Amino acid sequence: MHVGVGAIAEESVPTRRFHSGPLRLQKVLYPEGKKVMHAIIVHPPGGVVGGDTLDTQIDVASGAHSLMTTPGAAKWYRSEGQYSKQTIRLNVASGASLEWLPQENIVFDGALTQWNTNVQLSDQASIIGMEVIMLGRKAQAERFTKGRLSNQLSIYRAHSDPTLVASLIFAENWSLGGNDARLNSMQGLASTPCFGQLWAAGAISGLRDSIAAIHDDEMLAHAAGGATLIKDQILIARISGDGPEVVRNWLEAVWAKIRQPLLGRVCVRPRIWST
Repeated sequence: MHVGVGAIAEESVPTRRFHSGPLRLQKVLYPEGKKVMHAIIVHPPGGVVGGDTLDTQIDVASGAHSLMTTPGAAKWYRSEGQYSKQTIRLNVASGASLEWLPQENIVFDGALTQWNTNVQLSDQASIIGMEVIMLGRKAQAERFTKGRLSNQLSIYRAHSDPTLVASLIFAENWSLGGNDARLNSMQGLASTPCFGQLWAAGAISGLRDSIAAIHDDEMLAHAAGGATLIKDQILIARISGDGPEVVRNWLEAVWAKIRQPLLGRVCVRPRIWST
């Protein structure tokens, strides 16, 4: 799936909607006016099996602002040997903003899956991304005892001088296998089956104000999560918990705190999150 978002007469609108297979842009909404395009990306099968590949590219042109989410949890099913793969490419032009806020991923026991997210930011671009991962099905008291989940995130920032190569400002590459010692160790997940993170990049002043707002909030400060600002370039907030509700609620609260200083807009929660 390839989606382009552009700014036309101060409106953010889809300029490209291409899909091959079931993954597609389902709906465009404007709950906070025409300048911000809320979009829902849907995968009708609802689950991903071994051998499946999901490929998503989002291009946001200069002056546009889009918030993209999903209608529900993504389910990654048990595999008999083949890996499922997800590739996400997010390209944000100068003066543009993207909020990449999909709902949670539920990784079934025995799933084999590889995820790769590549973010390319122009020098004056802003982005907020969120990821929630639940290992095993909570309703069935399922644990992640076999299988493997690998996840790679790379964020690049271009320079104002176009002759210079974009700088890698954040990179993370990890892999968890079933019954991995880190699932239960105090240095790892400490037996909490759900974890998530929010990452954000933008103007230095906005990032500094964002981290200050998080640290000044008593509810956020006393939760089992934390946030840090790395070299005035990338804000990272992480939390683990017993289920997606706990993790999502904390990350949404972080998002609500940083949206105004980073993007200049108060928080407007996507309506699909309440259905």
